[in-house]
Amino acid sequence: MNKVKRKLIPFRDLNEKQKDEILSFIKNEEVSIKKASFVFDVTVDSINRIFSQRYGKIEGCSETNRKQYFKEYWNKNKFK
Repeated sequence: MNKVKRKLIPFRDLNEKQKDEILSFIKNEEVSIKKASFVFDVTVDSINRIFSQRYGKIEGCSETNRKQYFKEYWNKNKFK
């Protein structure tokens, strides 16, 4: 069986508007990163890099505190 190879957009070629569209799509449609990667023809790693750019390290916040905050935020808002 032959797989059709998708033409992927490299991370460095994404502009800020495209990054915003990807993040808003994930947030509004509540889809997984993998599903969004197929819709926008980017890799999962590219979307992870977008998230880390936008929501990465917060000044004065440790890694464990940030993980705990997002875990609580997700549990609180996942069924809204």
